[in-house]
Amino acid sequence: MTSIDQSRQASLKKLTNSDVEAQVEINDLEYKFPQDLNVVDSRNHIIVSSDKSSATATQTVQFKWNSGTSYVHPMNSYLKFTAQATGADATFGTGSAANLIREIVVLSSGGVELDRINHFNLFHRDWVENNFQPEYINNQLQCMGFRKTSYNVPTAAARTFIIPLWHLCGFFNRDKLLPNHLAAGLTVQITFATDKQALVVASATTFKVKDMEMVLDTYVLNNVIRRKMDAISASNGLEYWYVSNHASQYTTSASSFNGEVSRAVSRALGAVAKVQVDTEVDEQKEDCMRSESVGAGTGVTGLQWRLGALYLPNKQLSDGVEMFMYSKYAHDKLRGYNSPDSVSLDHWKEDDRKAVFAVNLEKSTVVGLSGLPMNNSRRLQCNLTFQAGGNRTIYIWLQYLRVATCNLDHIKVSE
Repeated sequence: MTSIDQSRQASLKKLTNSDVEAQVEINDLEYKFPQDLNVVDSRNHIIVSSDKSSATATQTVQFKWNSGTSYVHPMNSYLKFTAQATGADATFGTGSAANLIREIVVLSSGGVELDRINHFNLFHRDWVENNFQPEYINNQLQCMGFRKTSYNVPTAAARTFIIPLWHLCGFFNRDKLLPNHLAAGLTVQITFATDKQALVVASATTFKVKDMEMVLDTYVLNNVIRRKMDAISASNGLEYWYVSNHASQYTTSASSFNGEVSRAVSRALGAVAKVQVDTEVDEQKEDCMRSESVGAGTGVTGLQWRLGALYLPNKQLSDGVEMFMYSKYAHDKLRGYNSPDSVSLDHWKEDDRKAVFAVNLEKSTVVGLSGLPMNNSRRLQCNLTFQAGGNRTIYIWLQYLRVATCNLDHIKVSE
């Protein structure tokens, strides 16, 4: 079957030989000028500046959106800033300009927390590498310093970096307009990382970030549609759902690890664990984004997840190659052969230290967002074994569904 036939199988099953109009539609033989169904009066880019002119390591800046009655498309918006090093030119190692950011918090105009992600820099590198193709990373993401060591953080002059807004957190990671009830007065707080964690350089070096702006793609709807949206918001509320990431941090010196994620959610979609050896990331000359090796040296030798009485998988994995494939399964890459990621087996195990241990908690691949519930008596556990003991830090990001219900005068978040 051709790709055209495959995309129309559902319609083909309903056809009969006497259904001439349907046959014309299926065979793309309709010759009509499309109707103007546009509901947007105007579209523009709004630039939102930060509350500080510059920031250094561990400082927090915030952006307060002034989008008014406009709707905002988060996937067409981005964060722009310039960064400059003091001491010596530095790079981001295997990471990007996201190395500079430690935490992101999104608040509504009334102060309700809509989203939060901790240890963002550690999460972002592996999220990008395990989900997107090399062409996307090597082209679009060069503007944020990915895979371009010559595009470093210089001392001579500040360099511009751009991070797509939907890379910052799950709240912005939807190809859907943010209603003005959510966007107006929205506050985004960004806390920067330490110099040692952000930069890779042989000598002591600091960084400074300046000219921080968020560029928002905004839409002004026509009066009829805007009144309709306001009426829905006033009666039942507008429900905007998104995937959030809850971060947990653990330390261990033993040869095994059993970490629990305590979070009560109605739909847990999955989780990602990252293991780092403390001695490998405790100096500025080292790449603080890299993970521990798998099955080599003092690497990870065993993996199993558990949610309540459900073991995932039902037997502990003890082979590095199988752990690699289980991670691919959790990122939905086994059946997604036409949209591969950027992590090969060599990169995952040893070369670039990109190993993460993911688990898929969705009950179906047909019905999306079909996660499992979690509560105080049903916690997610990650069990790891190592070839030898040593000081390690383990990070686990739980991915779960959140819903922000927007009424005219308040916003309620449920999860």
